[in-house]
Amino acid sequence: MKSSNSQVPKNIVFFEDKEAMLINGVIEFDDKQLTQIKQISSAHTKFELNEMDNGFNLKDLTSEQKATILQEKKNIVISGKEDPQELFDKKLVYLTFHALERSFQRVQQEVANMDIYIIEKIIESNKVLKAQYKGFPQLSYTLQTKNESEKFNSSISFVIHNGIARNIRVITVSLTEFSDTNTLGKSRSNQYLSDNPLLKELLERLSTD
Repeated sequence: MKSSNSQVPKNIVFFEDKEAMLINGVIEFDDKQLTQIKQISSAHTKFELNEMDNGFNLKDLTSEQKATILQEKKNIVISGKEDPQELFDKKLVYLTFHALERSFQRVQQEVANMDIYIIEKIIESNKVLKAQYKGFPQLSYTLQTKNESEKFNSSISFVIHNGIARNIRVITVSLTEFSDTNTLGKSRSNQYLSDNPLLKELLERLSTD
């Protein structure tokens, strides 16, 4: 007779209140990483973790895991023919309110459509900085787009869509640096929805899609 423990999936975690959840990520965790995620889960409720401002960084993210994350991103943007507008229209890449607000606060650059601009940065991203666990089935990943003129960090997760395929959910923009500091990259930390008609217009357009 098999032990009941042998039937428990490897990626099941239990929160402090005994609620169970299956981690459904794009990377294979090693034993140390799984132990870390399970220990974090057992010390908090799911709600507590979800409400935290910052997640817990996954320890010792390997080069192979980083390559897998970039490949998953590439597969999704290729399915949209790497066209930002098509990725947006098909909701293969979509932005949260938080991501939009942070973008308008932190990116001082004249762009026709902020949402399309952010998607372009996701397409161009070429480096994985970290993975974070925050009590959700999917971890978040901080990607970086870096070239001679700019450095742009964005946090994303790969969310299951239609039961099989994954889409990219842009969670936030965490860092923007530009070579021309006179016109780009200045913080607009006091700029919020109430005084930003462009952001308000964009959110209204998204709500009607």
